[in-house]
Amino acid sequence: MKTDPEKTTRKRPLGGVAACVLLLSALFPAAACAPPAGRSPLPASRHDLVFKSLAGTWDEGIPLGNGMIGALVWKKGDSLRMSLDRADLWDLRPVAEFSGPEFRFAWVKKQVLKKDYDPVHRMGDIPYDREPAPTKIPAAALEFDIAGLGEVESVRLSVADAVCRVKWKNGARLTAFVHATEPVGWFTFEGLPAALMPRLIPPAYAAPVPASDAEKNSLTGKTLASLGYPSPEVVGDETSVRYHQEGWGGMSYEVDAEWERPSAGILTGVWSISSVYPEKEGGTAETGVASQFAPQSAAEALKRSLPRDFESHKAWWKEYWAKSTIELPDPVLEKQWYLETYKFGAASRRGAPPITLQAVWTADDGSLPPWKGDFHNDLNTQLSYWPCYSGNRLKEGLAFLDWLWAIKPRCEEYTKLYFGVEGLNVPGVATLDGSPMGGWIQYSLGTTVSAWLAHHFYLHWRFSGDRAFLEERAYPYLKAVAVFLDRLSERRADGKRKLPLSSSPEINDNRIDAWFGETTNFDLALVRWLFGAAAELAGELGFAEEAGKWRTVLGEWPELALAEDDGRLLVAPGYPLKESHRHFSHLMAIHPLGLVDWSGEEADQRTIRGALAELDRLGPDGWCGYSYSWLGNMAARAMDGGKAAAALRTFAECFCLPNSFHVNGDQSKSGKSKMTYRPFTLEGNFAFSAGIQEMLLQSHSGVVRVFPAVPGAWQDASFDSLRAQGAFLVSAKMKAGKVVEVRVTSEKGGRLKLENPFPGEAYEASGIAEGGVRNIGPVIEADMRPGDKLFLYGK
Repeated sequence: MKTDPEKTTRKRPLGGVAACVLLLSALFPAAACAPPAGRSPLPASRHDLVFKSLAGTWDEGIPLGNGMIGALVWKKGDSLRMSLDRADLWDLRPVAEFSGPEFRFAWVKKQVLKKDYDPVHRMGDIPYDREPAPTKIPAAALEFDIAGLGEVESVRLSVADAVCRVKWKNGARLTAFVHATEPVGWFTFEGLPAALMPRLIPPAYAAPVPASDAEKNSLTGKTLASLGYPSPEVVGDETSVRYHQEGWGGMSYEVDAEWERPSAGILTGVWSISSVYPEKEGGTAETGVASQFAPQSAAEALKRSLPRDFESHKAWWKEYWAKSTIELPDPVLEKQWYLETYKFGAASRRGAPPITLQAVWTADDGSLPPWKGDFHNDLNTQLSYWPCYSGNRLKEGLAFLDWLWAIKPRCEEYTKLYFGVEGLNVPGVATLDGSPMGGWIQYSLGTTVSAWLAHHFYLHWRFSGDRAFLEERAYPYLKAVAVFLDRLSERRADGKRKLPLSSSPEINDNRIDAWFGETTNFDLALVRWLFGAAAELAGELGFAEEAGKWRTVLGEWPELALAEDDGRLLVAPGYPLKESHRHFSHLMAIHPLGLVDWSGEEADQRTIRGALAELDRLGPDGWCGYSYSWLGNMAARAMDGGKAAAALRTFAECFCLPNSFHVNGDQSKSGKSKMTYRPFTLEGNFAFSAGIQEMLLQSHSGVVRVFPAVPGAWQDASFDSLRAQGAFLVSAKMKAGKVVEVRVTSEKGGRLKLENPFPGEAYEASGIAEGGVRNIGPVIEADMRPGDKLFLYGK
């Protein structure tokens, strides 16, 4: 470590930490307490991660975060290591080939028709593998030499308050957390037998990667050193250390850590990370993310004091957990839901960039993160935000929609340049600022990426009932996508519309036969949903002419391609799914779009049965962990609770590391997939929690259903404050296999349609005016005003 006295004589008071030493044990108990009898808004201690030792690799570390910054707590050699990250740390160098004349969809189509595809690979696919950037990059690591502390007794992540607690057998303890709303992380060691000096370790931008580290991530082909960054600047003294790193194109970042030893055996400190991007013409930062200088953030935290920061941190998490809770008879599924919901709160926060492949837990092994830690918009970002709607965490979900809105102008430029038409499309593989990164261009530059992203704007409107959002964000976004698809499409000989080229992620990988001349069911489902939704939203806003236009365009597209024998969805006309495949892209119409739904005609049920039977017949050899999560959602839509629970249990038990991180491959080696690698990505985790919620509550058809897809063996289950479309908050309880209680709160008012949870039995209704509740066949209807509450009890 280099020391510069002039830069490091910044000793600041710890803002009362020394006076609060006696409060440490009270603030940070060694283990979470059991909740009181009855329902608690907080997770129970049984939902915590608990281990007898620290993890030995970064991807098994204890995850902490607040959407903007994050940390992983693990052990490397003789040191306890905190891998530090910040969501907006990116190398944004552009892809050179994308400024050339071949970067045109029309040129790609020409090469496909000529069957001369090597030039397309060179333009769009090869640069992603050849060049180290653009890419997400890590921040640094804090290390503490713990060789003298002896054997660890326990390691716990308390999900209720987002705190990592480590206890050694000699009585020493560590407490660490990333503040819920401030850009700082805290650490406190107690009972130290000797002084402990934190070390700030820069990423290996100038060092080779040890083979033992690199082999942990089977996708790493390039090291951080390949980015060509200058040597880091590290300065420090006995109570602080600061690290400055210059990146590409004028970007830089700063990591600062400060600490004090208020009494014998105590070490208390705080760390922060800040980033700086060069200003563009007009004075706006390249990323649009405001960043306070790290030393200033650390100094302000110390001034506030550790006890005060912990109280505000704990208060945020208490409010977060109060948004919804569940109780299931299956402890594996229940615990996994709480772990996924915890990670969602730690990974997504409005005001920060949205969830990437690894969010704020970028790889700390000296290599580039798996798939460069990017925004994969052909599945990954979309699945990551599935749970926020019915899970009643809309505010956290807005991080995604805010980002999509912020990059919209750049994406419109990309649309005009690459596709040659007006409107909006989004790169399927994108950087922080929305620029295309390339890769398999059938998907990284796919034609319907923005249609799937638009689905999230639609869902936010439907679940929130926020009319201002509808007017200012949802419909304008869908309209821009509709304009793009309207102008891109061409006519078939029969007068129906089609896309110039079509694909179905990731069928046939990046080969030339991954392009289809007829529109695939993946693309067609998105196109048909998009125009139908655009017409719906335009009509809601009173734009009759525009609604009519979108309905007309919808009618000009063909119907979905079905197999003659069992009505199942094909990949494309005349092209069935031929082998086990990880990506159920051809089944988009079933889930998440709901164009083919179990509540529809008998033909729809036949299609769904055929689709699920085909997945069973082809088997899971080609699946990833997220495939099981997606299957759980689809099986729930098919009202098959047994299949849904089995798929989600397989995900939790076979495709996650001990810290709950999804690593794509079958870690059990039990035949659940032939893929057994372990690159960490988050979409499978969050699709899992969405699947649990689909089992407990559905409302996509316009009718609210409680416990629509739970296994027959489940006797007792409950959930509190899950969200239904129409801005209804729903709670329900099931005992001895029967629903005994349903409670509904209306945020915006409107007509509730609830499938009768007490079929053939009497029930009691209260909470709204007499006569406001009606039985209409199998549906209970209630006209509710904003704030109204409806209580239904079985007799």
